[in-house]
Amino acid sequence: MPSYNTLVEHVARLHRFDAMLGWDAATMMPSQSHQARADAMATLSLLIHESLNFPVLQECFESLDESLLTKEEQASVREMRRVWTQVMCPPADLVKQQSLLT
Repeated sequence: MPSYNTLVEHVARLHRFDAMLGWDAATMMPSQSHQARADAMATLSLLIHESLNFPVLQECFESLDESLLTKEEQASVREMRRVWTQVMCPPADLVKQQSLLT
């Protein structure tokens, strides 16, 4: 049965990818490289979205016994579930298009 630590590890990994997107967009890039960078960022956004749809993540949320967690861990799970729910709403093709356009 997946544990709280499994959930945290998975979400942390995805957060690091997401942080890379923001950092990458804020750094200097060579002239004429904006299309290649946009394509790479769209691909990474799509991979993050697909990873959040990974069955083990949903299983973690469903099987987690929150009564065994501390108040801080329960708050963390609520926030991870809120973010997960928001991210899972748009379809993958919309996520890719959004990333390309921004």
